[in-house]
Amino acid sequence: MSTKSKELDDILNIMKGSHTQEDARKLTNLLGESNIFIPAKMPSDTDPEILKQITANDGTPMPIPEGAQPQPCVLINKEGKRFFPIFTSEEELAKGKDFSDHPLTLNVPFKACMDIIVNAPNIDGAVINPFNQNVLMNVERTDKQPATNGEKVKVTEAQLHSILRQQLEARELPMMLFKDGKKFVEDISEREGEFIMDIFNKLYEETNNCPYSTDDFDLMTLTISDTLQLIRITLPDKTLSVGNTSGIFITWNPVDESAKYFVIVHTPEEEPDRLLQVNPTGKSMDLGAAPEEGNELQYIITMASKL
Repeated sequence: MSTKSKELDDILNIMKGSHTQEDARKLTNLLGESNIFIPAKMPSDTDPEILKQITANDGTPMPIPEGAQPQPCVLINKEGKRFFPIFTSEEELAKGKDFSDHPLTLNVPFKACMDIIVNAPNIDGAVINPFNQNVLMNVERTDKQPATNGEKVKVTEAQLHSILRQQLEARELPMMLFKDGKKFVEDISEREGEFIMDIFNKLYEETNNCPYSTDDFDLMTLTISDTLQLIRITLPDKTLSVGNTSGIFITWNPVDESAKYFVIVHTPEEEPDRLLQVNPTGKSMDLGAAPEEGNELQYIITMASKL
């Protein structure tokens, strides 16, 4: 568990019982820097062929089909109040109720989730990790006009770009690296932006609104020594939001064919960006504040040699 994840888990445990305003403020700040998981489903009027693809999916990340808006799961308490269940990790999501009736898992920045909740009709707030800490967050709306769009919750285009970009950064690329190893390193070093675009084109194949081109990605491959190659991928600022990465660093040892995968995660402006390492199981470890701009390469080389 990363330092930030442990902090979040600790403060959620405190929030289950007697707590102070300072505890609540700390929780809000930590959530503001985090991505959360939301179980969701597609509307019943979604094209049957698309529904068939979703329900048969083996867990592989897939884009949100054009014209279909995912509907987050709603839990209702004894008083009849309605809450979106949100989870701080996939492990928390797996602890309780079977969400097979909501087969999609949205992985979005917490702030984007709160924007969805505020604009959702008849929703009183969110419940965090309902099968563990079960911490409620009520939502106060300044707009008292009743919503008229039923229970369908729209994901904005900006949120869609953030979700699909994160799928590439945190899932697709590391999964391919650890699966294909040498072939991945050779392909991405040779094809650069075209390699990245192939992945994005698949993620956007249903919505057909991919905002990127090959020129948006800057790749550099360096041979540091006989046992260390380094690939740096710089991603565009135009769709960068909290929770996305501004830079990806891949180290490759051609002798024993081992790899490491690092990302610099964008945080709110008042907080320093974070350096994370993603391991072959898809789990990430927070390595602390990201190095200052211009020092990233040497920092990653030093860090990789220690891990």
